[in-house]
Amino acid sequence: MEVYMQFLNIFNFRNTVGVYRYSGNADDDGFLIDPQTQSYINNILPDSDSFREMYAMRVSNPYNFSQPRRIRLGLLVNF
Repeated sequence: MEVYMQFLNIFNFRNTVGVYRYSGNADDDGFLIDPQTQSYINNILPDSDSFREMYAMRVSNPYNFSQPRRIRLGLLVNF
């Protein structure tokens, strides 16, 4: 019998595997900081703060980062 423990991404780094083209960031596509969209967000939308929060949640793509810390515990039986 063999007991094993495997640690993956032990320091829980946010390894970036994809970015947005406009901003070059993995968690921001640049829409909210673009000067052209600032006037649209501030003048046309009734509640711009909630729009910014909801948009930021929508843009946060978990697939732009590698998997978080994982610990595997296993048992191998050979006979």
